[in-house]
Amino acid sequence: MVIGPWFPSDSTSEAIAANFEFAVKRLSNGGYLNANSEFVRGALTVFSSYLESRAETSLNSEQMDFLSKAAPGLEADIAQAMRLTLSR
Repeated sequence: MVIGPWFPSDSTSEAIAANFEFAVKRLSNGGYLNANSEFVRGALTVFSSYLESRAETSLNSEQMDFLSKAAPGLEADIAQAMRLTLSR
């Protein structure tokens, strides 16, 4: 568990998105997150698309609607971290 800022203030949104994408993949492959949940599928779709565009697109609230689909527990914790980190 990490408490406090995980990313330095000069981190790029591309680096943050790559970190979240890796974490969600790892947690779903390990069975800690449901790979078929709307949250996981949405996160992987949005971050993959964003990274494939080389961060030329933006991560806006319309794309991030999967955050509201997070199940209680670990998904909700990750969604909150995404909200806080990507809204700075």
